[in-house]
Amino acid sequence: MKTIGLIGGLTWLSTAEYYKTLNQLVNERLGGVYSAKIILHSLDFNEIKTLTENNDWKGIATIICAVAKGLQQAGANCILIGANTMHKIADEIQATVTIPVIHIADAVA
Repeated sequence: MKTIGLIGGLTWLSTAEYYKTLNQLVNERLGGVYSAKIILHSLDFNEIKTLTENNDWKGIATIICAVAKGLQQAGANCILIGANTMHKIADEIQATVTIPVIHIADAVA
């Protein structure tokens, strides 16, 4: 089973939903007591919200790219971003890591 690197805290409510859904899907697919292998990095949403309100996408990208690198170094096999809006910088995040960043638009399509 691969390990998912989940960038959360964007808000904690969406992070909880991502965590729950990922574990439910793994359990439904594999049965028994299987659960997802997840490395979670939860950001302080206040900092991200302030940067978003200031339209500082470079600042947001700096923070989230550093988190993505850390998740990769910790052993994640892919990155998920636990918020739709942050996919605006998915290409920048992908450029900083060698593991796939799963884009919400691709997954939904």
